[in-house]
Amino acid sequence: MECPKCGAEIDKNAMVCPNCKKVLKIICPVCRTVNTKNTCRKCGEILVVKCAKCGKINLTKNQKCVKCGYSNEKSAIQGESNTEDFAVLRIDFPNSDVVKAKLGSNQLYTKFRANLDNMIVNYTSSINVRRQIIKGDVYVIRFNSVYTKSASANSAIEATLALVNLITKLNVKLLKRKGVALKCNFSIMQRNIEDNPYDVDSGFQANMVYQSTDKDLKALDAIQVMTDEDL
Repeated sequence: MECPKCGAEIDKNAMVCPNCKKVLKIICPVCRTVNTKNTCRKCGEILVVKCAKCGKINLTKNQKCVKCGYSNEKSAIQGESNTEDFAVLRIDFPNSDVVKAKLGSNQLYTKFRANLDNMIVNYTSSINVRRQIIKGDVYVIRFNSVYTKSASANSAIEATLALVNLITKLNVKLLKRKGVALKCNFSIMQRNIEDNPYDVDSGFQANMVYQSTDKDLKALDAIQVMTDEDL
């Protein structure tokens, strides 16, 4: 293959061009996936960021800017934000182990989770937001590209309703075939661009107390939605 910068013939597996030193591929520090773009295709981590303080280009695997010491994680969020306060949607799947056991094999569960992730990625891409996976199994979607907190909150609510519908359809099929549904907790929270981007603990404590006896509504029992009062 040719280096896109200098045109030199290089090995297709090369991470860096040996001639001009252009970085061709980056290993995600979170999930270890090899990427050719600035955002990890698997977990959504931003891999290269411009420092919000000094303008230095950094790899986000380094927690701080190599020039001024500012947080690269905060720079990543600030770089894509148009408002200081915005809504964040966190999605948890608390009974993943139960679903995995019901499916009966790692291969089937891996395929199921890949289909779930593709469904979420396709939706978030359609509304021009980035989904990120942190702590192994927690989905985070930030609605920070709009210009007001109220618009951000509205976008988060609309996205939550759309994802609830998509995941409920998936759960209807799962209930019919395996007698189990994937539990999904949706938490909509307010965050600020100065906050730690990985501080997405909702602090919400709530449990479903009503369970439907209607088979057609049973899939909805697996869904729980909570939100900050400020939003």
